[in-house]
Amino acid sequence: MTDSTRTDRNPPPPRRLTETRRVEHLRSDGTAIRILVSVGYADDDPLRPIEVFYAEGFRSGADLEFLMQDACVLISILLQHGVPPERIAASMATREEPDGQPTPGSLAGTIATELMVPPGWGEAESKG
Repeated sequence: MTDSTRTDRNPPPPRRLTETRRVEHLRSDGTAIRILVSVGYADDDPLRPIEVFYAEGFRSGADLEFLMQDACVLISILLQHGVPPERIAASMATREEPDGQPTPGSLAGTIATELMVPPGWGEAESKG
């Protein structure tokens, strides 16, 4: 294998913990976009996301559905190459809210930010 084809991808195991989440992105005009994504977690660390899939939210076959599917694939590739969710989210475009706080500028950024939230079972683990 040459350097140009070499990959350090850590593919997910065939079976893994997955959590489906409702993600809400507030657009600049104040309207909300709501979709569902499924987040898969590493077998060696059940709190580390390793993939995200678009599940539903846009009309089947719509351009936005394909865009979200592609965005999730790209985010998953980054995760599988060891890029942490915090770095992915920090690399996405933001806009400033009226209160001065930055917020994700796109639904892809909102998905990346959502990956920093631990899964439902993670809250139980952190409480010990």
